[in-house]
Amino acid sequence: MTLLDNDAFLTQLTRCFEKSKANGTVYITMKRRTSLEHHINGFACSSPRSTILPEKPPKKDAKKDANKDVPMADAKDDDDDREHPCLVRAVYKKTKISTLVHASNTDRFQFNYGNIVKVHMDSLKKKDRKAKTALKKRTANKKPKATA
Repeated sequence: MTLLDNDAFLTQLTRCFEKSKANGTVYITMKRRTSLEHHINGFACSSPRSTILPEKPPKKDAKKDANKDVPMADAKDDDDDREHPCLVRAVYKKTKISTLVHASNTDRFQFNYGNIVKVHMDSLKKKDRKAKTALKKRTANKKPKATA
């Protein structure tokens, strides 16, 4: 996955939307990034989920000392005071792009992102209302049988 700056991400996103007009789908996800880097057992891990999920259980033939539970990292209250960036990802076929939007750039990014989405709304498919009306006509023509 390629981590781009905000303007390059929006440019690549526009290209993905243009490619997907004829065939394909663009998936976009946004989520709050809690921390840029976590340290677990002395190793740096970039996944914020790693502090939430417990470690894999040890193998059955391992020693009893290895079966002790490892305490999970507690969430700190001072994390709410910090400004967290937003991680934005886009996937089109095998192309994956992402960017980190910091709190100071949020308004500008959302404005530009909204404009791109509005411009490419024309490639959406219209609903097939004929199937719904045909189904309603069929159900209206059938009369319920009288029970004795």
